[in-house]
Amino acid sequence: YIDYGLLKKAIYKFEKSQVEPSLRVEFRPTESTSLLSEENSPKSRRKHDEIFGDFVLRELQKVVKFYEKKESELFAIYAKLVPSKDKKVASPLESRDGLDRGEESVSSPLVTSSPKGNSINMDKSEDLEKAKLKRRNSTGEKSISTSFKQRASNIGLEKKLTDLFVHLSELQSYAELNWTGIRKALKKYDKVTGNHMQEDFLREVVDVKHPYLKETQEKLTEAIRNTMEYYSETMTGGDERLASKQLHLHLRQLVSFERNTVWRDMIEQERRTTNIHVVPSLVKAVIQEEKTKILAKLGWNLSWLRREMFIVPISLAIFITLLFVGPVETVEARNCLALVALVSIFWATEVIPIFVTALLVPLLAVLLRVCRKPLDGGKWGERLDSEATTKYIFSTMFSPTIMLLLGGFTIASALSKYGIAKLAATSVLSKAGTKPQIMLLVNMLVAAFLSMWISNVAAPVLCFSLIQPILRTLPSDSPFAPCLIIGIALASNLGGMASPIASPQNVIAMSMMSADNPGWGLWFAVAIPVVLVSLLLIWGLLLFSYKPFGIKLVPIRKGTEKWNWRHYFIIGTTIVVIVLWCVENQLKKWVGDMGVIAILPLLVFFGTGILNKDDFNNFLWTVIVLAMGGIALGSCVQSSGLLGFIVGHVKTVVQNMSVFGIFSTFAVLIIVIATFISHTVAALMIMPVVKDIGASLGEPRINLFVMSAAMCCSGGMGLIVSGFPNLNAAMLEDEVGKRYLTTKDFMKNGLPSSVIVLGVIISLGYGLMIAVGF
Repeated sequence: YIDYGLLKKAIYKFEKSQVEPSLRVEFRPTESTSLLSEENSPKSRRKHDEIFGDFVLRELQKVVKFYEKKESELFAIYAKLVPSKDKKVASPLESRDGLDRGEESVSSPLVTSSPKGNSINMDKSEDLEKAKLKRRNSTGEKSISTSFKQRASNIGLEKKLTDLFVHLSELQSYAELNWTGIRKALKKYDKVTGNHMQEDFLREVVDVKHPYLKETQEKLTEAIRNTMEYYSETMTGGDERLASKQLHLHLRQLVSFERNTVWRDMIEQERRTTNIHVVPSLVKAVIQEEKTKILAKLGWNLSWLRREMFIVPISLAIFITLLFVGPVETVEARNCLALVALVSIFWATEVIPIFVTALLVPLLAVLLRVCRKPLDGGKWGERLDSEATTKYIFSTMFSPTIMLLLGGFTIASALSKYGIAKLAATSVLSKAGTKPQIMLLVNMLVAAFLSMWISNVAAPVLCFSLIQPILRTLPSDSPFAPCLIIGIALASNLGGMASPIASPQNVIAMSMMSADNPGWGLWFAVAIPVVLVSLLLIWGLLLFSYKPFGIKLVPIRKGTEKWNWRHYFIIGTTIVVIVLWCVENQLKKWVGDMGVIAILPLLVFFGTGILNKDDFNNFLWTVIVLAMGGIALGSCVQSSGLLGFIVGHVKTVVQNMSVFGIFSTFAVLIIVIATFISHTVAALMIMPVVKDIGASLGEPRINLFVMSAAMCCSGGMGLIVSGFPNLNAAMLEDEVGKRYLTTKDFMKNGLPSSVIVLGVIISLGYGLMIAVGF
C-alpha cells in the first residue's frame, strides 16, 4: 500500500516551508530538494507540485509493481480452474458417478443432447439408470467410498473457487483503496498549499497506469463474474443469487476477521476521549516513574502496592465509625453523614470511577434509611422504611435537570456531527491573520464560545485539532505553541460558566435556584461579561508570561465544505430552543420547566433522522449517572436533617459577616476545592450547603450563592487535573513525542488565572448579580 504517513509528512513540510523558505523537503534520508523562497509565485507553486508529484509517483510505482505481480499469479490460477465459456460445464451433482471411473463420461448420462441439440433420448437414459442401480447394489462398500471421495472433491473445488473469488475481489479493492489514498493525499496537498494539482495528476499520471486502465479493470471484473458463474453452475445448481450470497459471505467474513479488532479498538479509543472525566494518565505516569526511581535507589520492590489498598480500608473505617459515633444525634442524619463521607472520599480520590460512586448513593440511602417523610411547609416527618425510601430516592433522580442535560447533549451532538461547530470556528480563525497575539486571542474567544454550546469537554478537542497546522509549522522551541495550547484550555474552562448547558455544574445550579429562577437571559447578563473580562486578563497574562512576539504563523484556512439544508435546519432548531429557554419564565404556566423544552431537540433531531440511535448511545451517560447520583445525595442530605445541622453550624461562623463577606468566603473555598477535584463533583458536594446558606439570610440570596458557586467551580483551573480541558492540553505532543506543556506551565499560568477569575467573580460578578436582583 502507499505510505500515506510519508505523504502527510511531506505535505506538512511544504506547509512549514511557507514560514521557513530555506527548509528542504527530503525524499529519502540522503536525498533532498530545496524549496524556492518565492513561496507564493507561480514558479514556486509549479516546483512544489513537481516535488510532491515525485513523492506520489514513487508510492504509485510500488502499487503498480505489486498489482502486476498478483494479477499474474491469480490469472494463472484462474486459467486452470475456470473453463472458458465455450466449454460445457458439468455439475458435480450430475457427474458424481463418473469421476472415479474411466468407463463413464464426465457429462451426465441421464441427459444427452441430440445432434440437433434439443431432443432427449429417454430410452437410453432408463437403461443406463438401471445399469447404474445394479452396479450400486452389487458393489456396496465401493459405492459408499466413491460417494465420500466425490464429496471431498466437491468441497475441494468449492474451496478453490471461493479462494479465487476472494483474492480477485481483494485485488480489485486493493487498487481502489490505493487510488482513494492517492486522491486524498493530493486533496490534502491542495488544501494546505492552495494549489490545484489533484485533478490533473489523477488524469495524466495515475489513471494511465496499468491497474487503473479501463481494459485492466474490465478484465478483472469479468474474471470475478466468470468465477461466480462457474461456482453457480458447479455448486448451487445454477442459482446465481445463492452463489453470490455464499461467495460474498466468505468475503465479508475475511474482511471482518482482519479488520474487526482494529476498528473496535479505534472506536473504543474515540469513546474514551469523549468521557466527561479522563483519567489523568500523564500525572499517574509521572508519579509512577518518580516512585519507581526512588524505590530502585532504596532497593525495594513494591510494585505490587496500589493506593486503593490504603484508601478503601480507610474510607470504610471512617464510614463505619460515623455510623455509630457521628456528631449528629438523629439516626438518619448520622447515617447520611457516613454516606456523604464515604462518597466524598471516593469522588475526591477516584478510587473507583466517579459515576460508579454515584450509584452507591441510592443503594446506601435505602440500606441505611436516611430519608424522612416530606411534610408541608418544607418540614420533615418520621423516618421512612426501605420501600418508601426507594420510591422517594428514585423519584428525585430523574428530574428536569436530567432532561436539560439530554437536550444539551443532543444540540452538541448535532452541531458536532455535521461539522457546524468546525465550519463556524474555521470561518472566524481564518480571519485572525498571522500575528501571534491576535491569533491567541481569537483562538481563546472561539474556544470559550464553542464551550457554551458543545460543552467544555468537546470544545477543546475541536480547537486543538484546528490549530495543528500552526503547531506543525512552529520551531520546536517556540514559546507560542505552549502559550496557544494552554490559552485554549483556560478559555474552555471559562466557557464552561457562560451558558446554563455549558457544563454539568451549571445545569445543577439552574435546578437549585429559587422557584422563579432567572432563566437564560439573566444568566447571560452576568456570565458573559465575567467570561470576557476574565479571558482578556488571562490573555494578557499569557502574553506577559510567554512573550510570543515576532513569530510568523501560517494562517488557518477557511473550510471548503458547502452548507446544506441540514446545517440551516440544525442551526434554526437550536436558536428556537435557546430562545424558548431564555423566555422560560413567561412560558412556565404552559411548559412548567426548562426540562420540558429540552425535549424538543430530541424529538426534532432524532425524529427527522438528523441523529440516530448510535448518536444517542454515544451521549455522555457517565455524566448523566453522576448528575443523578448528585441529585439523590442532595435529597438525602436535605431529607435526613443533615443539611440543617451543617447550615446551623456554618451560620454561627458567618453570622457577623456581611453578604459580601459570606459570598467571598465561599467563592475562595469553592475555587480551591474545584482546583483539586472534578468541577462537577465539587458542585454536587457544595451547592446544597450554599443554597441553604443563601435561603437562611434575612433577605434570601439563593440565586446569588448558587450561581457564584457554579462559576467558581469552572474557575478552578490551576493544575493539570483541574478539569478535562487541562488534561487534554497536557497530553498533546509534538512530532517527536515531546509534550508541549509541563506541570510548571500550569503552576505558572493556571494558578494565577484562577486567582484572576476569582477576583472578577467577587467584584464584577457580584455587582452584576446584585444589579439583576439576585
